[in-house]
Amino acid sequence: GMGAAATAALIRRKPSPPHRRRMTSAQPIALPAQAFDPEAALRHGFALHRSGDLAEAERQYRAVLKAAPHEHRALTLLAPLLEGQGLIDAAHDACATALRLAPQAPAPRLQLARLLIGKGDAAGALAVIRPFTAAMPNEPKGWMLRGRAAALLNEQDEAASSFEQAEAKGDPTAAAHLGKALQALGRNEAAVAAYRRALAHAPRHTPGHATLLGALGNALSALGQRDAAIASYRDAIAIDPNLHDAYGALGVELQALGQYEAAATAYLGGLAVAPDRGDVLNNLASCRLDQGRPRWAQATYKALIAREPGHATARRNLCLATAYDDGNSAEDLAAVCRAAVADLAIADRPSKRPRGPGEPLRIGFVSADLRSHSVGAFVEPLFAHFDPNRIALHAYANIAQPDAVTDRLKRLASGWRDTAAWTAEETAAAIRADGIDILVDLAGHTGDTRLDVFALRPAAIQASWLGWPSTTGLAAIDFKLSDALLTPPGSAEPMVETPIVLAGPALCFRPPDDAAAVAPLPALANGHVTFGSFNRIAKTSPRTLRLWAEILTALPDARLLLKDNGFRCAAAVAHFERRLQAAGIDPARATLMGSTATKAEHLALYGQVDIALDSMPYNGVTTTCEALWMGVPTVTLAGGQSLSRYGLTVMTHAGFPDLAAADGSGYVAQALALARDPQPLAAIRGVMRRRLRQSRLLDGKAFAADFADACAAMDRQIGS
Repeated sequence: GMGAAATAALIRRKPSPPHRRRMTSAQPIALPAQAFDPEAALRHGFALHRSGDLAEAERQYRAVLKAAPHEHRALTLLAPLLEGQGLIDAAHDACATALRLAPQAPAPRLQLARLLIGKGDAAGALAVIRPFTAAMPNEPKGWMLRGRAAALLNEQDEAASSFEQAEAKGDPTAAAHLGKALQALGRNEAAVAAYRRALAHAPRHTPGHATLLGALGNALSALGQRDAAIASYRDAIAIDPNLHDAYGALGVELQALGQYEAAATAYLGGLAVAPDRGDVLNNLASCRLDQGRPRWAQATYKALIAREPGHATARRNLCLATAYDDGNSAEDLAAVCRAAVADLAIADRPSKRPRGPGEPLRIGFVSADLRSHSVGAFVEPLFAHFDPNRIALHAYANIAQPDAVTDRLKRLASGWRDTAAWTAEETAAAIRADGIDILVDLAGHTGDTRLDVFALRPAAIQASWLGWPSTTGLAAIDFKLSDALLTPPGSAEPMVETPIVLAGPALCFRPPDDAAAVAPLPALANGHVTFGSFNRIAKTSPRTLRLWAEILTALPDARLLLKDNGFRCAAAVAHFERRLQAAGIDPARATLMGSTATKAEHLALYGQVDIALDSMPYNGVTTTCEALWMGVPTVTLAGGQSLSRYGLTVMTHAGFPDLAAADGSGYVAQALALARDPQPLAAIRGVMRRRLRQSRLLDGKAFAADFADACAAMDRQIGS
C-alpha cells in the first residue's frame, strides 16, 4: 500500500513570507492569536504518520481539510489511514476526491487504482491507471497495478505487457505475475523462464518460494515436461508442507505416468493439509479406479457427492465406476446417470430447420475424441463413406491435442469447428448458426463430455452414439443409436433415450494402420493355451474372475496374460494378485503387463495370446475389435443391458456368433472348446483378418447407408 514514506514527495516547504516592518523595543508588543498554518499541520501530521502515531496524524490531516477542503495532499495521506481501519469506501472517496482536485497528481491515482482492485472493480482500476503509465512510464508501480487489473479482467495480453514493463523498470516481483499471465496465454516456455527469474529473486526456503515452485511445475506440466514438473512440485512441498495445491498437481502428474500408488500418496498428503478439497478427493477415487478398485472408487465418489452435491466431475465419474461393478443393476446405473445431469436445466426444443426438397440432413458430432482414440476408430468409416446427398457431417471438436486422425477427419467432414476453448453457450450458438438438424453426442459420461451443450438444445433432434454404452440420463437427448443385438426387441433397459435400431451393427471399425501381420498360434509352440484380456482392469469384475477361474481350473496348463496401464503400479499388481488368489487362480499362472510405448507394440502382444476373454458386465469394444484384427477370437458373455452386449454385436457381425455365450456356463464351455482343439483355432487365426475385411463390422459403405437411414428415421419421429 501507499504509506507515509511513499507520499513524502507530496510535502513541500513553502518559503516564509517577508517581514513587513521592523518592531522596536520602544513599541508595545501585541501578541495576536496564533493563526492555523495548514502547511505546517500537514508536515506535522506526516511526521506523526511516519513515526507510527496514526491517530494523531489523522487528527492533523482532518484539521488541514477543515481549514483547506481542497488540499488534495491531505486527502491522499488520509486514505491509507482510513483503509487501515477497514473504512474502504471512505478511503476510496478520499482518493477519488483528491484525484478530482488534482488530476495530474500521481499519488492519488496510484492509491485509487489499488483500492479499486481491492474492491473488485478492475475495469475502474484500469481506467484510472492507464493515464498514469502513459505519464510516468518508468514507474514500475503503475505497470504492476495495470497488469493486476488487466489480469482480473482476463485481458492477458495487456497484463503480460504491463508486467514485462514493471520487471524491466526494476520490480523483480513482476516476473511471478508475468509467468501467470503468459501461462494464461498458452506461452508456457516464456512462463517457465519468467518463473525461474522470479525464483532467483525470491528468498529461498520461504512459503513464497514454494508457491513459485508450484507455479513453475504447472507451466512445465503444460509443456509436457512431467519429470521436471514432478521435481518442482516435490521441491515446493519440501519447503512448504502445507502447500495443498502442489500435492494435488503432483498426484495428477504421477497418475498420468501410471505411478498410481505414488499419486495416491500425494493426494492423501493434500487431503491431510486441506480435507475439504473435493477435487483432490475426486482424483484419489479416480486413481483407485485406475488401480482396478471400482468399489472403493464408488464409495469415495458417493461420499464426495454427499458432501458436495454440485461436484459434476465426481457425479460423472461415479457413472463409470458404477458401470464396471457387477454388483449394480441396469436400474442402479440409470439412476446414477440421471443424477449426474440433474443440475442441467433443459431448454425448450427449437423448431426444426426448414429444408428444401432433397436437401441433406446436417448432422453434428460433439466430441473430444475425434483423434487417435477408440471413438475416432469408429467414426472415421462413417466420415469416409457418407453420401453427401443424404447427410452432411459437421464436427464440434473440443480437442486439446489434435493429431493425424484429427487431420483426416477434418478433411472428410462437411464442416469443422474447434471448440476446445468455447463455453457451452458459445458452442450451442455455433451449432444453431450452422443449422444442425441432428446433434450427436459421442462422449456420454466419459472425459471432456459436453452434455451441458445438449441441455441447451441447440438442435431440434439430439442423439447419443458410441462414446457411452448406457443411457446418458439427460432428457434433452432424444435417441440412442443402437442395433438389434444391443437393444433386442422388448428390451426393458431403463433409458431416457428412444433406441434407433440400425439395420446392421451400431458401429463400424477402422483397423489400425500400425498393426503387424497376424502371428502364428502361440499354443502350437508353447504347448499350452494362453488366454488374454487387454481391457481395463477395473472392468475385471468378481464374476469375470470366477468364470476365468473355472476355465483355468479345467485347463491346468493354461496361462493368463493381462495388460493394462494399471499394471505399471506395483500396488495395483499386488491388489490384483490378491483378487486372483481369492478367485482360485494361482497368480503364478498370470502375467500382468503394463502399457507399451507404441500402439504397434500393444497390438504385437496379441502374438502371445491364443484366445481373448471378454469382461463383464462392461464388455470390451475396441479391445475386442483389435483382438480380432490380430487373429484372436474373443469369448464374450451377453448380458441384459447394452453395455453387456457389445461383445455380442461385435462377434456376431464379425462372423463368430457362437463365441457370444448367453450364460456363464456357455462362456466357460466356449473357451474350453476353443482351447482343447488348437488346430481349428490356428485355422481361424489364419483367415480371421480376411473374414473381417468381408464382414459387416468393417463395411463402411453399408454402415454409412444404415446411419443415414437412422437419421431419416429420427427426423420423421420428431415433428416440426
